[in-house]
Amino acid sequence: MKMLKAITKRIDVFIEHTQLERMWLERHGIDQRKVKVMFMPHINSSLLVYKSSISRNNYRVIFLGRVVPRKGVHILIKAFYNVKAQIPEAKLVIAGPEDPEYKEKLMKLVEKLSIVNDAMFVGSVSEEEKIRLITTSRVFCLPALADYHPIVLIEAQALGIPVIASKVGAIPEIVINKKTGILVEPGNVDETAKAIVTLLTDEKLWKEMSLNARAFAQQFTLEKRVDKLEALYDNVLKQRS
Repeated sequence: MKMLKAITKRIDVFIEHTQLERMWLERHGIDQRKVKVMFMPHINSSLLVYKSSISRNNYRVIFLGRVVPRKGVHILIKAFYNVKAQIPEAKLVIAGPEDPEYKEKLMKLVEKLSIVNDAMFVGSVSEEEKIRLITTSRVFCLPALADYHPIVLIEAQALGIPVIASKVGAIPEIVINKKTGILVEPGNVDETAKAIVTLLTDEKLWKEMSLNARAFAQQFTLEKRVDKLEALYDNVLKQRS
């Protein structure tokens, strides 16, 4: 921060990825007029045209990401156990590269809760398989205990799948609570389970969120990001000329 403050007069604009970063800079004395928020990274616009193949009796929940403690997969498994008590047909898919030690703990938890036949671990997947898994699931859930702005949440929304995620990091900036998904307190098993049940059973709400999610995700395409970045550069150059 000392270095940034020392050279701030020579900087036209600070480009930050999230409002969280913007507030951090401003708290450290950077002139707010010089700070512009431009969310990165972007999503592929092709995701917006995929057709999901979800039937009304589809009760599948998917987690997709690194299977490590801070992603809260153990919270999801406990929540899913509560979901099963209300929706016996529910299924859980956990996809992504796995930390071996954590995976072992998760398997013991699954066995303890007697949901071995309903919780499937698929490991790392290709981009094509990732899209297939998301578009054939009814709910995307990421109950992270610590995270920043996982791009997979925007990808799921772009595919028309409502998401459930924790209120950590900049996640509240990329998921509109009760419009494109449901935000829950990190580590809250009951709240996570309630959100999953809601999206699995409320058909009208699911359809509304699906449409809202896809519309919201449009602003995060590469094309939109490039246009905004070019406009920012043009504005800076005009001010300096």
